[in-house]
Amino acid sequence: MTSKRLLHISRWPLSWKLIGGIVLVSLAPLLIATYAITEQSGERLKAAQLSGLQQTAGNIAGRIEQILSDTNDLGEFVSSDAAIRKFLEDTNDTTADSARARMNKLLENNRDIDLVIIMDPEKGCPLLSTNATVTAKICYGDREYYSSAKNGIPFISSIRIGATAGKTGVYFSQPIKDQAGNIIGVFVMRLSGSVISKIISNQMQVESHTGYLVDGNSIIIDHPSDEKRFHSLKPLSDATKKKIDLDQSFRNRTIDNLNYLGLAATLNQVKKSGSTEYARQNTAQQVERLVVGYAPVNSPSTTQEWTVVVEENENVFLQPMHNLFWQAALIVLGVAVFFTLLAARFALGLTRPIDALTDTAKAIGSGDFKDAETKSIYAERGDELGLLARTFNQMANALKDREREREIFGRLVSPDVRDKLINEKLELGGEQIWVSVLFSDIRGFTSISEKLGARDVVHMLNEYLSTMEKAVKPYGGYVNNFIGDAIVVVFGAPTEQNDLEWRSVQAAFAMRKSLAELNTLRRKRGDFPIDNGIGIASGRAIAGQMGSADRCIYTVIGDTVNIAARIEAMTREYPEHPILVNDEVMNALHDKPDVMITSLGEKAIKGRQQTVVVAAIHPSSAAILLP
Repeated sequence: MTSKRLLHISRWPLSWKLIGGIVLVSLAPLLIATYAITEQSGERLKAAQLSGLQQTAGNIAGRIEQILSDTNDLGEFVSSDAAIRKFLEDTNDTTADSARARMNKLLENNRDIDLVIIMDPEKGCPLLSTNATVTAKICYGDREYYSSAKNGIPFISSIRIGATAGKTGVYFSQPIKDQAGNIIGVFVMRLSGSVISKIISNQMQVESHTGYLVDGNSIIIDHPSDEKRFHSLKPLSDATKKKIDLDQSFRNRTIDNLNYLGLAATLNQVKKSGSTEYARQNTAQQVERLVVGYAPVNSPSTTQEWTVVVEENENVFLQPMHNLFWQAALIVLGVAVFFTLLAARFALGLTRPIDALTDTAKAIGSGDFKDAETKSIYAERGDELGLLARTFNQMANALKDREREREIFGRLVSPDVRDKLINEKLELGGEQIWVSVLFSDIRGFTSISEKLGARDVVHMLNEYLSTMEKAVKPYGGYVNNFIGDAIVVVFGAPTEQNDLEWRSVQAAFAMRKSLAELNTLRRKRGDFPIDNGIGIASGRAIAGQMGSADRCIYTVIGDTVNIAARIEAMTREYPEHPILVNDEVMNALHDKPDVMITSLGEKAIKGRQQTVVVAAIHPSSAAILLP
């Protein structure tokens, strides 16, 4: 390699440039190592955070367990008080005052209790209450806490909304028994819901932590946000909804679904404390990931299942780690800037030619051969990329010539025939196949030609034939030939097709509709309208390449083609029927609801001894307009 070539980077071998690139990107491992360390630290931080959330949830659950147990013991103790029992055994003003005094004393000594009721054992009607609005006029026999205590089973409710005061609270019920052990009443206390809320909020030492309480039905019964309190984590079953409605736990309040399905699945039948992660959508419909610690509340009663949940958005504690990573990354990138500037000359010398070659390849792939040529500045390079650019240009020019020849060929024959000829799938000769042939020409074309000049005739024919070709193309019709003003369309050749008769009829309808639209345009231009006739015949025909070894065409010949042409000629005798078909087509259309068929009987065909059954067809839909 001469010294002159060494001075020109564009002439360097590609391998030298790749080596230089590898040396430069050796700084990448530093970034990868920084990222890996940050991720590991983030995982350790997440584990510590989960452990902390679990511990907080456990502390809250313990505090709630304690107050539930203490309140339940208090209810058991007071319900056996002699004054209350004596009131139920001998109801009068004296015993009522004594029992009421005992109930008020209970409220004075226990500020967390905001309601005490003594109910009869028959209907759950209040006999005595510390709240004047709770009277015997409103009975609570349908409440679960009443029916349970009535049957001798103490009960602790979930946090619910009171029917009278509308306040949240936990209802404790105990059966009141006489000396013989018979149930003579039901004792009910309500622990204020705010007590549970304070226990949870007092344990939230970190502002980003959110603590709340979920019951056994996956309903949030306590939450610092009103928008989530008394909402469910998942859709409730019909049985659960019915039970809530019957017990009037939330005063007919609709329990909306938050769709926290991942969390609901974890909390289902929780037996011990733990931690988890789940994803949900926030109010801005953005997905956020949360870490959660949870702990079950072990109640002195088996009538309710509560789970304390403490959660935090993952981004809150991981964001500092991400910031640390980016700080480290910026330091590494700062070191790399100097080397990047030195490598810019090498990188540009490599990427610009590759980009140019990529653009050339894309242009070739999309068939845009006009722009498929690499700039000379890259084609004149002395390295491997320059050689590749010159090769690309030669290939693009060859493809450009081939595509031009292909377009010219496609105008002379059908694209289907062209592709088969190019792929050598068509040989000289033919085969007998079942086809449907559509023959159409312009009515009165001879007189039209006499009135117009040659240029106008050619313009009219080109416009008309182009419109007709577009109309039949969606139905797979092969335009076999243009014979003056006539057009011959074949269905079933050169490519086999199903439901040939229906395809040909649909194509005929489309031709008539397109002709109507063309005539609308012609009238606007001041030109006279055009009318045409269409004949369709199905049957056996010979399809293949006809001609000599030096010059041949792909065509379809046979009696079916002749019948289609003769039937089309009959449309002049029936101007009200622009589309006529033979009996094979007619028989194939009997199950088609969109076609009206009118049989014209047997007709003699010129040049043919046997008659042909001819029928007229019309579309039943008004969407197909007549010209």
